Amino acid sequence: ATRASVEDLSDYSVVCLVNFLPFSERDRALFYRVEQFVNSGGGLSIFLTEKINPADYQHSLLNSLLPGEVLGKKDFSATNTKETQFVSLTQIDFRHLLMSEFRESKKGDLTLAHFFSFSDFKPSGDTKILAKFTDGSPAILERTINRGRVILFPFGLNPLSTDLQFKAVFVPLIHKLVRYLATQEMEEKREYLVGEAVERKIQKKVAGNILCLSPSGAKEYLEPKNLRGEALVVIRETNEPGIYKMIRGNEEIDCFAVNVNTEESNVERSNETQLASLFKEAKPVLISATSEKERLSSVILQSRYGQELWKACLWMAFILMILEMVIRGWPFSFWEKRKHGFS
Repeated sequence: ATRASVEDLSDYSVVCLVNFLPFSERDRALFYRVEQFVNSGGGLSIFLTEKINPADYQHSLLNSLLPGEVLGKKDFSATNTKETQFVSLTQIDFRHLLMSEFRESKKGDLTLAHFFSFSDFKPSGDTKILAKFTDGSPAILERTINRGRVILFPFGLNPLSTDLQFKAVFVPLIHKLVRYLATQEMEEKREYLVGEAVERKIQKKVAGNILCLSPSGAKEYLEPKNLRGEALVVIRETNEPGIYKMIRGNEEIDCFAVNVNTEESNVERSNETQLASLFKEAKPVLISATSEKERLSSVILQSRYGQELWKACLWMAFILMILEMVIRGWPFSFWEKRKHGFS
Protein backbone atom coordinates (compact mmCIF):
# COMPACT_ATOMS: atom_id res chain seq x y z
CA ALA A 1 0.00 0.00 0.00
CA THR A 2 1.10 3.55 -0.62
CA ARG A 3 1.35 6.10 2.15
CA ALA A 4 -1.86 7.83 1.12
CA SER A 5 -3.93 4.66 0.69
CA VAL A 6 -3.54 3.43 4.26
CA GLU A 7 -6.31 5.11 6.21
CA ASP A 8 -7.02 2.58 8.97
CA LEU A 9 -4.42 0.17 10.44
CA SER A 10 -6.75 -1.46 12.95
CA ASP A 11 -7.45 -4.30 10.50
CA TYR A 12 -3.75 -5.27 10.42
CA SER A 13 -1.62 -7.17 12.90
CA VAL A 14 1.78 -6.27 11.46
CA VAL A 15 3.11 -3.31 9.50
CA CYS A 16 6.42 -3.61 7.63
CA LEU A 17 8.29 -0.52 6.48
CA VAL A 18 10.80 -1.73 3.86
CA ASN A 19 13.48 0.62 2.49
CA PHE A 20 11.43 3.30 4.15
CA LEU A 21 12.19 7.00 4.06
CA PRO A 22 11.63 8.88 7.33
CA PHE A 23 8.23 10.40 8.01
CA SER A 24 8.16 14.07 7.09
CA GLU A 25 5.65 16.75 8.06
CA ARG A 26 3.43 15.86 5.11
CA ASP A 27 3.20 12.32 6.54
CA ARG A 28 2.19 13.45 10.03
CA ALA A 29 -1.31 11.95 9.81
CA LEU A 30 0.06 8.61 8.63
CA PHE A 31 2.72 8.64 11.34
CA TYR A 32 0.11 9.15 14.04
CA ARG A 33 -1.80 6.14 12.71
CA VAL A 34 1.36 4.03 12.84
CA GLU A 35 2.21 5.30 16.32
CA GLN A 36 -1.31 4.55 17.59
CA PHE A 37 -1.11 1.13 15.91
CA VAL A 38 2.06 0.24 17.86
CA ASN A 39 0.83 1.65 21.17
CA SER A 40 -2.34 -0.42 20.93
CA GLY A 41 -0.41 -3.68 20.49
CA GLY A 42 0.54 -3.83 16.82
CA GLY A 43 3.83 -5.18 15.52
CA LEU A 44 6.10 -2.95 13.44
CA SER A 45 9.21 -4.01 11.51
CA ILE A 46 11.47 -1.44 9.86
CA PHE A 47 14.12 -1.98 7.19
CA LEU A 48 15.96 1.31 6.77
CA THR A 49 16.96 2.63 3.38
CA GLU A 50 20.54 3.47 2.42
CA LYS A 51 19.41 6.31 0.13
CA ILE A 52 19.28 8.92 2.87
CA ASN A 53 21.60 10.41 5.41
CA PRO A 54 20.97 8.47 8.66
CA ALA A 55 21.09 11.77 10.55
CA ASP A 56 17.80 12.69 8.84
CA TYR A 57 16.06 10.01 10.93
CA GLN A 58 16.91 11.91 14.11
CA HIS A 59 14.83 14.87 12.93
CA SER A 60 11.91 12.87 11.59
CA LEU A 61 8.68 11.76 13.26
CA LEU A 62 9.89 8.17 12.97
CA ASN A 63 12.59 8.85 15.54
CA SER A 64 10.15 8.30 18.45
CA LEU A 65 9.60 4.71 17.31
CA LEU A 66 13.24 3.83 16.67
CA PRO A 67 15.01 1.66 19.29
CA GLY A 68 17.93 4.01 19.66
CA GLU A 69 19.90 6.90 18.23
CA VAL A 70 21.26 6.87 14.67
CA LEU A 71 25.01 7.53 14.84
CA GLY A 72 25.84 7.46 11.14
CA LYS A 73 26.26 5.25 8.11
CA LYS A 74 28.83 2.48 7.67
CA ASP A 75 29.83 1.42 4.17
CA PHE A 76 32.19 -1.53 3.70
CA SER A 77 31.71 -1.89 -0.06
CA ALA A 78 34.46 0.61 -0.87
CA THR A 79 37.22 -1.14 1.06
CA ASN A 80 40.26 -2.44 -0.78
CA THR A 81 40.20 -6.19 -0.09
CA LYS A 82 37.33 -8.50 -0.99
CA GLU A 83 37.35 -10.05 2.49
CA THR A 84 36.63 -6.68 4.15
CA GLN A 85 33.93 -5.45 1.75
CA PHE A 86 31.17 -6.81 4.00
CA VAL A 87 30.31 -7.83 7.53
CA SER A 88 28.24 -10.78 8.77
CA LEU A 89 25.95 -11.54 11.69
CA THR A 90 27.34 -12.73 15.00
CA GLN A 91 26.34 -12.92 18.68
CA ILE A 92 22.84 -14.04 17.71
CA ASP A 93 20.50 -14.48 20.68
CA PHE A 94 19.09 -17.91 19.80
CA ARG A 95 17.16 -17.98 23.09
CA HIS A 96 14.91 -15.21 21.81
CA LEU A 97 11.62 -16.33 20.25
CA LEU A 98 12.38 -14.63 16.95
CA MET A 99 15.79 -16.25 16.56
CA SER A 100 15.29 -19.60 18.30
CA GLU A 101 14.33 -21.50 15.14
CA PHE A 102 17.66 -20.62 13.51
CA ARG A 103 19.86 -22.28 16.15
CA GLU A 104 20.00 -25.29 13.82
CA SER A 105 20.90 -24.83 10.16
CA LYS A 106 17.76 -26.61 8.91
CA LYS A 107 16.05 -23.29 8.10
CA GLY A 108 19.15 -21.59 6.84
CA ASP A 109 22.27 -20.02 8.29
CA LEU A 110 21.95 -16.36 9.23
CA THR A 111 25.73 -15.96 9.37
CA LEU A 112 26.08 -16.61 5.62
CA ALA A 113 24.44 -13.29 4.67
CA HIS A 114 26.73 -10.39 3.74
CA PHE A 115 26.05 -6.77 4.68
CA PHE A 116 27.77 -4.02 2.69
CA SER A 117 26.27 -0.86 4.22
CA PHE A 118 24.00 -0.08 7.17
CA SER A 119 23.14 2.56 9.75
CA ASP A 120 25.00 2.43 13.05
CA PHE A 121 22.77 2.64 16.13
CA LYS A 122 23.26 3.48 19.78
CA PRO A 123 20.54 1.37 21.47
CA SER A 124 18.25 3.02 24.01
CA GLY A 125 17.99 1.64 27.53
CA ASP A 126 14.84 -0.38 26.82
CA THR A 127 16.19 -1.96 23.61
CA LYS A 128 17.16 -5.59 23.17
CA ILE A 129 19.94 -6.47 20.73
CA LEU A 130 19.08 -9.75 19.03
CA ALA A 131 22.17 -9.90 16.81
CA LYS A 132 25.28 -7.90 16.00
CA PHE A 133 27.46 -7.37 12.96
CA THR A 134 31.00 -8.71 13.10
CA ASP A 135 32.29 -5.17 13.62
CA GLY A 136 30.27 -4.95 16.86
CA SER A 137 27.42 -2.76 15.60
CA PRO A 138 23.79 -3.75 16.42
CA ALA A 139 22.21 -5.69 13.54
CA ILE A 140 18.72 -6.58 14.81
CA LEU A 141 17.08 -4.51 17.54
CA GLU A 142 13.80 -4.85 19.42
CA ARG A 143 11.93 -2.26 21.43
CA THR A 144 8.65 -2.60 23.33
CA ILE A 145 6.41 0.48 23.19
CA ASN A 146 3.38 0.16 25.45
CA ARG A 147 1.66 -3.01 24.14
CA GLY A 148 3.41 -3.13 20.78
CA ARG A 149 6.80 -4.17 19.51
CA VAL A 150 9.21 -2.65 17.02
CA ILE A 151 11.86 -4.78 15.26
CA LEU A 152 14.49 -2.73 13.46
CA PHE A 153 16.91 -3.90 10.78
CA PRO A 154 19.34 -1.01 10.18
CA PHE A 155 19.84 -1.87 6.51
CA GLY A 156 17.79 -1.89 3.32
CA LEU A 157 16.60 -4.97 1.45
CA ASN A 158 18.49 -4.30 -1.78
CA PRO A 159 21.77 -5.52 -3.31
CA LEU A 160 23.57 -2.32 -2.32
CA SER A 161 23.00 -3.05 1.37
CA THR A 162 22.88 -6.84 1.71
CA ASP A 163 22.43 -10.16 -0.06
CA LEU A 164 20.22 -11.48 2.76
CA GLN A 165 17.17 -11.51 0.47
CA PHE A 166 18.97 -13.98 -1.83
CA LYS A 167 19.79 -16.47 0.95
CA ALA A 168 17.72 -19.53 1.84
CA VAL A 169 17.23 -18.20 5.36
CA PHE A 170 15.39 -15.06 4.21
CA VAL A 171 11.90 -16.51 3.70
CA PRO A 172 11.89 -18.43 7.03
CA LEU A 173 13.17 -15.28 8.77
CA ILE A 174 10.39 -13.06 7.36
CA HIS A 175 7.80 -15.74 8.13
CA LYS A 176 8.97 -15.97 11.74
CA LEU A 177 9.21 -12.18 12.02
CA VAL A 178 5.59 -11.66 10.95
CA ARG A 179 4.36 -14.53 13.14
CA TYR A 180 6.29 -13.19 16.14
CA LEU A 181 4.96 -9.64 15.75
CA ALA A 182 1.40 -10.77 14.94
CA THR A 183 0.86 -13.25 17.75
CA GLN A 184 2.42 -11.07 20.44
CA GLU A 185 4.19 -14.07 21.94
CA MET A 186 5.30 -13.03 25.37
CA GLU A 187 8.46 -14.00 27.18
CA GLU A 188 6.67 -16.52 29.43
CA LYS A 189 6.58 -18.90 26.44
CA ARG A 190 10.35 -19.08 26.24
CA GLU A 191 12.83 -20.97 28.34
CA TYR A 192 14.24 -18.85 31.12
CA LEU A 193 17.83 -19.41 32.19
CA VAL A 194 19.55 -18.41 35.43
CA GLY A 195 20.69 -14.79 35.36
CA GLU A 196 18.21 -13.60 32.72
CA ALA A 197 15.67 -10.84 33.20
CA VAL A 198 12.08 -12.14 32.98
CA GLU A 199 8.99 -10.31 31.71
CA ARG A 200 5.59 -11.69 32.76
CA LYS A 201 2.19 -10.58 31.55
CA ILE A 202 -0.67 -10.76 34.06
CA GLN A 203 -4.08 -10.89 32.35
CA LYS A 204 -5.60 -8.26 34.63
CA LYS A 205 -4.75 -4.96 36.22
CA VAL A 206 -2.89 -5.17 39.51
CA ALA A 207 -2.99 -2.44 42.16
CA GLY A 208 0.07 -2.15 44.40
CA ASN A 209 3.24 -4.19 44.48
CA ILE A 210 3.55 -7.91 43.74
CA LEU A 211 5.57 -10.26 45.94
CA CYS A 212 8.00 -12.48 44.01
CA LEU A 213 9.22 -15.58 45.88
CA SER A 214 12.42 -17.21 44.64
CA PRO A 215 12.94 -21.01 44.89
CA SER A 216 14.88 -20.52 48.15
CA GLY A 217 12.12 -18.31 49.61
CA ALA A 218 13.83 -14.95 49.11
CA LYS A 219 11.31 -12.12 48.78
CA GLU A 220 11.30 -9.27 46.28
CA TYR A 221 8.52 -6.72 45.85
CA LEU A 222 7.90 -5.68 42.25
CA GLU A 223 5.92 -2.76 40.85
CA PRO A 224 3.74 -3.83 37.89
CA LYS A 225 3.05 -1.64 34.88
CA ASN A 226 -0.64 -1.65 33.99
CA LEU A 227 -1.44 -1.43 30.28
CA ARG A 228 -5.02 -1.62 28.97
CA GLY A 229 -6.38 -4.21 31.36
CA GLU A 230 -3.10 -6.10 31.74
CA ALA A 231 -0.09 -5.85 34.02
CA LEU A 232 3.52 -6.25 32.93
CA VAL A 233 5.98 -7.38 35.61
CA VAL A 234 9.77 -7.44 35.12
CA ILE A 235 11.94 -9.69 37.32
CA ARG A 236 15.53 -8.62 36.87
CA GLU A 237 17.19 -10.99 39.35
CA THR A 238 16.94 -14.75 38.65
CA ASN A 239 20.11 -16.00 40.27
CA GLU A 240 18.93 -19.49 41.21
CA PRO A 241 17.14 -22.29 39.34
CA GLY A 242 13.67 -23.49 40.30
CA ILE A 243 10.09 -22.23 40.48
CA TYR A 244 9.43 -18.52 41.04
CA LYS A 245 6.02 -17.47 42.35
CA MET A 246 4.28 -14.10 42.19
CA ILE A 247 1.77 -13.41 44.93
CA ARG A 248 -0.73 -10.61 45.41
CA GLY A 249 -2.37 -10.66 48.84
CA ASN A 250 -3.07 -14.33 49.55
CA GLU A 251 -3.41 -15.26 45.87
CA GLU A 252 -0.74 -16.78 43.67
CA ILE A 253 -1.26 -14.96 40.37
CA ASP A 254 1.62 -16.40 38.34
CA CYS A 255 4.60 -18.74 38.42
CA PHE A 256 7.43 -19.67 36.08
CA ALA A 257 10.48 -21.93 35.99
CA VAL A 258 14.12 -20.89 35.65
CA ASN A 259 16.56 -23.54 34.46
CA VAL A 260 20.31 -23.97 34.45
CA ASN A 261 21.97 -23.44 31.09
CA THR A 262 22.60 -26.91 29.68
CA GLU A 263 25.22 -25.74 27.20
CA GLU A 264 28.72 -27.06 27.84
CA SER A 265 30.56 -24.99 30.39
CA ASN A 266 34.27 -24.25 30.62
CA VAL A 267 36.07 -27.60 30.44
CA GLU A 268 39.45 -26.28 31.55
CA ARG A 269 40.88 -27.88 34.69
CA SER A 270 40.17 -25.90 37.86
CA ASN A 271 42.98 -25.12 40.28
CA GLU A 272 42.81 -25.72 44.03
CA THR A 273 41.87 -22.11 44.78
CA GLN A 274 38.87 -22.24 42.42
CA LEU A 275 37.69 -25.55 43.87
CA ALA A 276 38.01 -24.34 47.46
CA SER A 277 35.98 -21.21 46.65
CA LEU A 278 33.00 -23.40 45.70
CA PHE A 279 32.83 -24.97 49.19
CA LYS A 280 33.81 -22.14 51.51
CA GLU A 281 31.34 -23.01 54.27
CA ALA A 282 32.26 -26.72 54.25
CA LYS A 283 36.00 -26.00 54.75
CA PRO A 284 37.10 -28.73 52.34
CA VAL A 285 40.41 -30.62 52.41
CA LEU A 286 41.79 -30.94 48.90
CA ILE A 287 43.70 -34.15 48.15
CA SER A 288 45.40 -35.39 45.01
CA ALA A 289 47.54 -38.31 43.90
CA THR A 290 51.20 -37.32 43.75
CA SER A 291 52.07 -39.79 40.97
CA GLU A 292 50.37 -41.82 38.27
CA LYS A 293 51.07 -45.09 40.15
CA GLU A 294 49.46 -43.83 43.34
CA ARG A 295 45.82 -44.85 43.60
CA LEU A 296 43.44 -42.03 44.46
CA SER A 297 41.33 -44.39 46.61
CA SER A 298 44.36 -45.03 48.84
CA VAL A 299 44.98 -41.32 49.13
CA ILE A 300 41.33 -40.76 50.12
CA LEU A 301 41.47 -43.49 52.78
CA GLN A 302 44.66 -42.05 54.16
CA SER A 303 43.11 -38.57 54.28
CA ARG A 304 39.99 -39.91 55.99
CA TYR A 305 41.54 -42.31 58.55
CA GLY A 306 45.14 -41.11 58.73
CA GLN A 307 48.37 -43.06 58.23
CA GLU A 308 48.14 -46.84 58.91
CA LEU A 309 50.55 -47.82 61.69
CA TRP A 310 50.04 -51.58 62.05
CA LYS A 311 52.72 -52.48 59.51
CA ALA A 312 55.20 -50.16 61.15
CA CYS A 313 54.33 -51.61 64.58
CA LEU A 314 54.93 -55.17 63.35
CA TRP A 315 58.32 -54.23 61.99
CA MET A 316 59.22 -52.49 65.24
CA ALA A 317 58.17 -55.56 67.24
CA PHE A 318 60.26 -57.81 65.02
CA ILE A 319 63.31 -55.55 65.33
CA LEU A 320 62.90 -55.36 69.12
CA MET A 321 62.70 -59.16 69.32
CA ILE A 322 65.97 -59.49 67.38
CA LEU A 323 67.62 -56.89 69.58
CA GLU A 324 66.46 -58.70 72.71
CA MET A 325 67.92 -61.97 71.47
CA VAL A 326 71.20 -60.28 70.63
CA ILE A 327 71.37 -58.68 74.05
CA ARG A 328 70.75 -62.03 75.77
CA GLY A 329 73.51 -63.55 73.64
CA TRP A 330 71.23 -66.11 72.03
CA PRO A 331 73.24 -66.58 68.82
CA PHE A 332 76.51 -67.17 70.75
CA SER A 333 75.02 -69.59 73.26
CA PHE A 334 73.34 -71.50 70.43
CA TRP A 335 76.60 -72.06 68.53
CA GLU A 336 78.48 -72.79 71.75
CA LYS A 337 76.04 -75.56 72.64
CA ARG A 338 76.18 -76.94 69.12
CA LYS A 339 79.98 -77.02 69.25
CA HIS A 340 80.12 -79.08 72.47
CA GLY A 341 76.95 -80.96 71.80
CA PHE A 342 73.53 -80.41 73.31
CA SER A 343 73.14 -81.52 76.87
